[in-house]
Amino acid sequence: MLGFLLGYLKAWPYHLATLAIVITYDAWVDDPSVASEARSGYVTEVRLHAKDAELREMKRQATAARDAADTFERALKAANEEQEARQQIMEKEIEAYVKELKDAGRACPLSDSDIEWLRK
Repeated sequence: MLGFLLGYLKAWPYHLATLAIVITYDAWVDDPSVASEARSGYVTEVRLHAKDAELREMKRQATAARDAADTFERALKAANEEQEARQQIMEKEIEAYVKELKDAGRACPLSDSDIEWLRK
């Protein structure tokens, strides 16, 4: 037993040198490669999340644009219908006024030649 213990104590510097080599290898070679691989995986994951967020934002903007276009289309249709209604009312009022003038004997019809002369 004593021989084993003495042999172990004689080998102590070799064990210490081996431990120092392993620690140096781990610090200079293994840890940087593991960290590099971890960073590359993390960068890929972050890029994936960024592209996913960008896609969601683009979909949100497309939906908002579609909703706005629908709203403007409805507003334009309502404005056109209102304009047509006003135009019809105005034409009816003009026809009624012309009839009223004609019934009263105060009609003043203009021909195309009269309008051309007024434009000159």
